[in-house]
Amino acid sequence: MVHLPNALGLLYEITVNEPLQLPLVSATHCAAEFGQLTCIPKAYRDQLTTVADTSSTVSDCSKTIPCIMLFTMEVIALQSGSSGNCIYVEAGGKRLLFDAGISGIQAESRLAMHGREIRDVDALIISHDHRDHAQSMGIYQRKFGLPIYVTPATLAVAQRKIRLGKLHDVRHFEAGTTLVLDSVRIHTIPTPHDAADGVVFVVDDGTHKVGILTDLGHVFDELDEILPQLDAVFIESNHDLEMLAGSFYPESLKQRIRSSRGHLSNLDAAELLRRAASPKLKWVCLAHLSEESNTPELAIETHRRLLGDRFPVYCASRDSATPPLKL
Repeated sequence: MVHLPNALGLLYEITVNEPLQLPLVSATHCAAEFGQLTCIPKAYRDQLTTVADTSSTVSDCSKTIPCIMLFTMEVIALQSGSSGNCIYVEAGGKRLLFDAGISGIQAESRLAMHGREIRDVDALIISHDHRDHAQSMGIYQRKFGLPIYVTPATLAVAQRKIRLGKLHDVRHFEAGTTLVLDSVRIHTIPTPHDAADGVVFVVDDGTHKVGILTDLGHVFDELDEILPQLDAVFIESNHDLEMLAGSFYPESLKQRIRSSRGHLSNLDAAELLRRAASPKLKWVCLAHLSEESNTPELAIETHRRLLGDRFPVYCASRDSATPPLKL
């Protein structure tokens, strides 16, 4: 997002999804059209919105505008739940996939529905070894050419439990470190979930931060430090406690879900957000909802009851993609 003055002294902001090359243009072009910043190509002018009056004058436009690149952050949950997880993030000119728990066909087609090409993805980043997050990483690499970022322990356990096939471009990271892809930083935070070396993520493009916080185990201390920094968040809201108690799950599975290495309930997630979310939080997307012990309506109602209307609350689907969520 970049602010530019126009000939009337109004400050405009422009936000585009693709790199926008602004040519070197003189002030006379800026002032040539009443109320518009004509040095921006016509195709992009409808994306301009007035955000403030400034003390800028026509003389402020006498300087040449350099070639710049503009980006927004967009996030699409391609699917979320025990049947499979995959989240797409565009940030700082990078295209990222988090987890590979759905088929290659599903990932490719759901991205295509939103005008994205999966082969343009710069990195596939795996959170942990469970099948609903890791089962298709080999397919994504062999079919689409995606490099895989994964901790050594997560990969070792996944290879023992899942038939991943041959992998030829694996880039290891250690839980708790930061991945750097040009201007984008992906902070990895270890979790107490019952995986070999599980992590959650904060994606930082230098302007905005979005959290991908699922399969958490329980509300651990670092979450209270992370949430105040975020502009948006995907957060686990796995189950309703009463629905879980009355579900057909065996008692051993119920105990695992409720344990400190299991999943957050609707109430856990809502109380965490009420306590730690920053006023700058633009939206929340509830993720990893249980099919047997939760519903989107119940999850949203629980959060609204505790949080009011502080920010928009969405639900990621167990079988389809969300619309792009933007920052």
